[in-house]
Amino acid sequence: MMMMMMMMMMMMMMMMMMMMMMMMMMMDDDDNDDDDDDDDDDDEEEEEEEEEEEEEEEEEEEEEEEEEREEEEEEEEDKKTQKL
Repeated sequence: MMMMMMMMMMMMMMMMMMMMMMMMMMMDDDDNDDDDDDDDDDDEEEEEEEEEEEEEEEEEEEEEEEEEREEEEEEEEDKKTQKL
């Protein structure tokens, strides 16, 4: 049961990541219509890097939350086994 939940969570995260990537790609396509301004390109790159960093931070937070949940569930199971 736990494995199923974990798999579902992972799949959901993957789907979210894919959606984010697609959205970012779409946005990039729209912005690149006028290539005269080199400065804009630099700004875009910086923005992309910032977005990637934010995504990584979010992922880390999600992973931490997941680990905490796992630990809590393990503790609960331990308590149950101790009662028996």
